[in-house]
Amino acid sequence: LGFCAVLMPMGTLIALGAYVAVFALARIAFLGSFGILAVLIYFGIRLWWPDPVGMAGLLITAGSIVWYHRRNIADLSGRFSKGTND
Repeated sequence: LGFCAVLMPMGTLIALGAYVAVFALARIAFLGSFGILAVLIYFGIRLWWPDPVGMAGLLITAGSIVWYHRRNIADLSGRFSKGTND
């Protein structure tokens, strides 16, 4: 969120709101990160489309966030397939 706060201050505030909302509903912190990611991707596309450098940075950032949460995604997927939703 650090560089986004400078480049997209309104998007960052809305993204923080999305994090709080998702976390309040799901009580799973990393899912809140995906709320942040969705909002920042939306604002990033509006800001940088069709600039290839801006879009590449956005894609790399989004991909990195998903990559670093891959274990959390696998664990959550496993919990749901076993029928344990806690």
